[in-house]
Amino acid sequence: VLQAAYKRTPKIVESMLPTAYAYMYRYLARLALTGGDTKQAQQFMRQAWSTDRSIFYQDPRSLLTLLAVQLAPLSKRMMVEW
Repeated sequence: VLQAAYKRTPKIVESMLPTAYAYMYRYLARLALTGGDTKQAQQFMRQAWSTDRSIFYQDPRSLLTLLAVQLAPLSKRMMVEW
């Protein structure tokens, strides 16, 4: 979808691409986390962070997703120990 939009109107879409990709990676991280794949979720969040980190201080949902992904391995370990 992003590539198709870029091909239609590159001048308009080009400035928005980093943010759009960051949100896409955040979404994929949430899906991976929901599916229980914390390593994949962390990888997607790293990609989102490197693409456009402004989403994490402009959108509270992005920050919460980042925190959830980073804390997921800790919570898994705590559940196993209990």
